[in-house]
Amino acid sequence: MYKKLQFKIVLILVSFIVCVMTVVGTILISNVFTYFENDFIGQQSGVFTEDFIDELEKALTYSDYPERLKSTLGAYSARLGIDSYRNYYVLDADGNFLSGSVSDEDADIKKTENLVRAISGNTSHKQSAGNSMMDWAEVLNSPDGSVRAIVYISDDNTELEEFSWLIFTIILQSLLIGLVIAILLSFFLSKAIVSPIQNITKKATKLSRGDFDEKLTVYSDDEIGTLTVTFNRMADTLKNNMNEISNEREKLETIFYYLKDPVIAFDSEGYPIHINPEAKELFGLEEKDELTLDALTEKLTLDSFTEDLTVGENDSINLTNVVYENRVFDVSFGKFNFNLSDKSFGGYIAVLHDVTESFELDKSRREFIATVSHELGTPLTSIKGATETILANPDMPGDVKNHFLDMVISESDRMAHIVHDLLVLSRLDNNRMKWIPSSFPINEVIEKCCLLLSGQANENSQELKFIKNEELLPEIIADREKVEQILINIVGNAVKYTQNDGRVFISADLKEVSGVDGLNDGKYFTVAVTDNGGGIPEEDLPHIFERFYRVEKARNSDKGGTGLGLAIAREIAEAHGGTITIASKLHIGTTVTVYLPVKAKFVV
Repeated sequence: MYKKLQFKIVLILVSFIVCVMTVVGTILISNVFTYFENDFIGQQSGVFTEDFIDELEKALTYSDYPERLKSTLGAYSARLGIDSYRNYYVLDADGNFLSGSVSDEDADIKKTENLVRAISGNTSHKQSAGNSMMDWAEVLNSPDGSVRAIVYISDDNTELEEFSWLIFTIILQSLLIGLVIAILLSFFLSKAIVSPIQNITKKATKLSRGDFDEKLTVYSDDEIGTLTVTFNRMADTLKNNMNEISNEREKLETIFYYLKDPVIAFDSEGYPIHINPEAKELFGLEEKDELTLDALTEKLTLDSFTEDLTVGENDSINLTNVVYENRVFDVSFGKFNFNLSDKSFGGYIAVLHDVTESFELDKSRREFIATVSHELGTPLTSIKGATETILANPDMPGDVKNHFLDMVISESDRMAHIVHDLLVLSRLDNNRMKWIPSSFPINEVIEKCCLLLSGQANENSQELKFIKNEELLPEIIADREKVEQILINIVGNAVKYTQNDGRVFISADLKEVSGVDGLNDGKYFTVAVTDNGGGIPEEDLPHIFERFYRVEKARNSDKGGTGLGLAIAREIAEAHGGTITIASKLHIGTTVTVYLPVKAKFVV
């Protein structure tokens, strides 16, 4: 009720009447107070002239001056306005009652500001009518100039209060009558305004349900009538636009129906306008199901691009090799706009072209090349590291130099077997890997890794450091070559993707481990490789161990690599009965932790 227009109109008029009557009453009562005050002051000023005061002071020369003063003041009582509410008093210099218009028993003299001033010898002073009384004090001096007597006029304002209350009563009665009239008038006025608006509201409700035929009747030629005419025109225009849109939609539906690629059209808010049969079949949609633009991008794991299309300035986005339900698609998103009756409408269209067959062929070729490149890169890195160390230290002892040369020969032999190692992933997947277990200190493998990569680290002015555990670690039973491959891949990545003057620290320990995904609780060797490089974006971390996955956002593509290193390292670790975890913060650094059991699970 309180939100209705009719109530608001009534409230406005009632508030207006109340405000007007309040202002008028306040002004009237204030003027009444002012009038009585000015009248009181005017009466006293007109009587207490210099001649009259001289006459009163002459009476002070007599011993019975109080009675003489009373007699003189009594003669002027009419001019002084003396009545039942106003009295005069003759007081001595200390303010004590001597005589007056009332008896000594009835005299009620209050020590007002005026009277206190008169007792102190000051001239008369009027008191404001706004207080509970009005008074006038006149000092009568003896011939020697001292205060001999005081003539005091006092009015208790009873007459003023009665008159003010009478005015207030009249104003209150007028207010009540005005309120009744205002309520009646506002009711009829609001009825005349609200009724046409209610009719328009009912028509608008029908329009929202698709009823465009009913017309509103125009009853007047005022603003309400103009609004009614405009509303009827709007209904006609809307009906024509809806018919045009319906025709265009039928055309588009016919075209979409015969397309062989999945096609989905969305409005500007991302809600589906049309989904052809191929798209429904691909996403398993029923007739009642809706697939919004956000839901589509979520299904295709394309969350990062939607804002570029809907908010950015791109009119189209083409995405290749999008995988969904074991099928690969080239996905094209574009904006479209069309005009109806000089009005523009727009939305988005998505077309999915199935390229699964060609993608699989290309993927096989790329995987083979990537695998060969990666597997050859590891021994080449070792050979380069040893060679650079020798070149950087021409004066090194012969036995040390021979050690590095032996390392070069060893890594060359390793390259001779690289073709065989290309089958590692396949054999791991099919449990056909041949393992060569042995017992060896984990620290030796780490030190060898640091030695092989020291040249590359020095070239980048990086600090590559193995922080040894103070406690002597037992030997691990595992495939030494495969463990070396794990650490070279991981430490090599840390050196590669850490900026110049950065740090790469390696630590090893043997401890109880629990709560790690994919790992049984128990004792494990843990090798942690920590760098302060650029880090890995959070959205890439779940995919970092996927085969052929590369973090282009966090790491420059010119660093090389195919995305197989971490995948191979993790599968080797898992084949031993361990795993690899990674924690990273963008622009802060990355920590890769290798978990290896004391005894590999493939060791009998």
